[in-house]
Amino acid sequence: MQPWDQVKVVSDGHPRDGTAGFVIAVDKSGERVTVRMDEDGSAVAFSADQLKLLGR
Repeated sequence: MQPWDQVKVVSDGHPRDGTAGFVIAVDKSGERVTVRMDEDGSAVAFSADQLKLLGR
């Protein structure tokens, strides 16, 4: 993933499961992705496997 990618949270049991946002940062390993959430504008860090790419 890369900045500006549109993503959806797909992590059963996570409070943000099913919500969407866009990537604002990715760590060097690509494992931690920070997302600006559409719902409330907050920045939330996720592991890459908790996110589904919706588009670029």
